Amino acid sequence: MFERALCGYAYEDRDMRLMLLPFSQWRLPENLKELRLPIFCSLDEEGQGAEVQLPPALTSLTLGSALNHSLAQLRLPSSLRSLHLGRRWTQPLAHWPSLPDGLTELSLSDKFDRSLAALQLPASLRVLRFGSAWTQPPSAWPALPEGVEELHLPNSWPHSFAALPRPRAFQRLHIEPRIIFGDESQLFGDEEDEEVNEQAEEG
Repeated sequence: MFERALCGYAYEDRDMRLMLLPFSQWRLPENLKELRLPIFCSLDEEGQGAEVQLPPALTSLTLGSALNHSLAQLRLPSSLRSLHLGRRWTQPLAHWPSLPDGLTELSLSDKFDRSLAALQLPASLRVLRFGSAWTQPPSAWPALPEGVEELHLPNSWPHSFAALPRPRAFQRLHIEPRIIFGDESQLFGDEEDEEVNEQAEEG
């Protein structure tokens, strides 16, 4: 059974230049489980906003890293469990399609830094990853379902971790490595820094 498609590349016979097949010409099997789109793949290559249908059994979708247009026409199958946005995707979510009720993992792009306060996350979500450009305060986050167990943030996030929402099932906080620019004390807040300094003086 064919379960995985990693790309949609083809070679032009005349000069062997790498080219991409338009998504509308793909013939994906209905039992496909995992789909990783090519770097420059566009879901709306003709700019007409045509609805994009994905295989009904798909459980994992990774968008191309250069994709950066509205996903309003993308219809996510109810079987989807993992969704990873492209690395350069910065579009607002005003016309975001409804997320599948069974989605357990959502990864935002490394360029995305917009308020998500209006986004409704499914109760099934377990893992939420914010990209390296994320600077939004918790007030601009979507309400985290009580089942969220794992949260990923860049170490350049300029707010106190004391303000992080703590869902009932919350277990793991991953601080992704990245060079910090600016005041590092903003990461943990002044109170934590003072406590550390007091302990150092006592020692």
